[in-house]
Amino acid sequence: LKEAGELLADLLKEREKNYVSATLIALAQTGLGQKDAAFDWLQQGCDEHAEWMELVAVEPLLDPLRKDPRFAGILKCVGLGGS
Repeated sequence: LKEAGELLADLLKEREKNYVSATLIALAQTGLGQKDAAFDWLQQGCDEHAEWMELVAVEPLLDPLRKDPRFAGILKCVGLGGS
């Protein structure tokens, strides 16, 4: 868990200077159990057409988020959900 927290801190710091996909930040936050923040970053990733957003439907690291109703909204935003 300590390493995940450090990774998240590094990603956020790097994003201040360079492009870091919001998807990566969401993955780190999911791993830390920060579900609300993860959904915020997934939405931002969708809004900015971030790298790897097309993989959210199959990425196993996002399994903890799948049962949340917000996940269907993310899939729809990415173009992977229903009508």
